[in-house]
Amino acid sequence: MASKSKSKSESESESTVFEKTVRSFARYHEFVSHKHDQMRTSRLKQFLSSPSSPHISAIPPSLNPSSPEFSSHLELFKSSLQTTQTFLNRIAQVGGQNNFEHSPFDPAAPNNSLVTWDSISKVTSVLKSAVREFSSHGETERAQAFNPLIAACLLHVPQNKKILVPGAGLGRLPLELLKAGNQSDSDSDLSWSVQGNEFSYHMLLAGDFLLNFCASDETGESFVVHPNLTSSTNLRKRSDMFKTCTIPDINPSEVLQMSGSSTPNNFSFTAGEFCEVYGGADELNAWGAVVTCFFIDTAPNFFTYAKVIFDCLEVGGKWINLGPLLHHWSGGGCSYPPSSSAPPPPPFVSDEDRYDTAIDMSFDEIEAILKLIGFKILSVEHNIKCTYTRDESSMMHNEYECSSFVVEK
Repeated sequence: MASKSKSKSESESESTVFEKTVRSFARYHEFVSHKHDQMRTSRLKQFLSSPSSPHISAIPPSLNPSSPEFSSHLELFKSSLQTTQTFLNRIAQVGGQNNFEHSPFDPAAPNNSLVTWDSISKVTSVLKSAVREFSSHGETERAQAFNPLIAACLLHVPQNKKILVPGAGLGRLPLELLKAGNQSDSDSDLSWSVQGNEFSYHMLLAGDFLLNFCASDETGESFVVHPNLTSSTNLRKRSDMFKTCTIPDINPSEVLQMSGSSTPNNFSFTAGEFCEVYGGADELNAWGAVVTCFFIDTAPNFFTYAKVIFDCLEVGGKWINLGPLLHHWSGGGCSYPPSSSAPPPPPFVSDEDRYDTAIDMSFDEIEAILKLIGFKILSVEHNIKCTYTRDESSMMHNEYECSSFVVEK
């Protein structure tokens, strides 16, 4: 795992973020149960006790807290939440033990100053990503996004090259690249070496657990999760909240060991912000390929990513990309227009400065930057239909028409 020297204050801050992450996994059920009770049960009781409430006969049993149907739903919610929490507890336990040199602690001990609704929402994102990357429900999305990238690597990247995957999430794409590289040549010494990079502690801890402790057979741990328990909108049926997914649908250790003892050395992960980890002199001309999936729009400024990738690629190295341009940092603060009759108002400053420095770019502008930096464009493709953590039962679906490119340094 890549590391950089940190000041004492920086290390303390990182330690706090780590502890907050582990605690959010351990206390997910507590927060989600409280929210469900407050926003559904309590509000319904308040509504039905008010003078303006309709006659009880006009209320369906599913909305009547005193009905057997409502009680049955509540018990199903609690049991589904507890089943899901079993998976999250294991992430917290393993993360607390393999704690990146931080002091051990009890992740389930209450500490309300650390666990926030923001950190709980990131756990929900992990659950949805786990379904996308490591369950049969995500097979279609993986085929949409991962297969074109793997095919491009097989076409453009020679064996025995090092492949870097920034924004690797829980690690399924790097794992599939390792698998494809080893299957294409029986000589393990000629297979690809793959390294994933991820910034989110939530993704890193969950990915570490899935890759190293879980399996779809008896050789590892498997879990049943319910990723939609926090969903309260766009439900066709109340039972859609209890969608069941089994994780994982693969045995990662088989892939890691498929070519003998050398393979584990061919697969690694780094933690940290991409440009900080790979922007140094020790990464110059170090990689045969960089593969990015739903990643380039996470940059406040695409040019920064492009320059780091160009520098870390060896001459002849390929950058293979697929994704939309959602621009995660779009929409920062903007002051009011000046007025001649009033003093100028203070500038608006966002809580996160990346919102105030982000530059949204169109694909043709991105293509122009690639050429000006020094890349040779080998191929560009548009209108690649992809979804992301789509719930088939929901009344709302988002579908991206992604663009892809293959460029060479």
